[in-house]
Amino acid sequence: MRFELHCHSVCSDGALEPAEVTRRAQEAGARVFCLTDHDTTSGYPQTRAAGGDMVVLRGLELSCHFEGRSVHI
Repeated sequence: MRFELHCHSVCSDGALEPAEVTRRAQEAGARVFCLTDHDTTSGYPQTRAAGGDMVVLRGLELSCHFEGRSVHI
C-alpha cells in the first residue's frame, strides 16, 4: 500500500490547490493521503471531495519557534 502523508497546498506554502495535490497523489498510486499544510486546515474539504477511493486523513504541520529557530512539528 502506498502512502503520501506530507503534502502542502496553496493554503500554506505549496504551489497547487488542495484538490490538485490530492488528484496527483492518487494518480501516483497513493492509497492513503494526508494534506499537511502549515497552520491551517482550510484545504480539508477539497481533499475529501477529490480523494475518490483513497483513504484521506487529516493532518497539520504546526509552525513553532525553539531557541530562536523555526521548527515545524
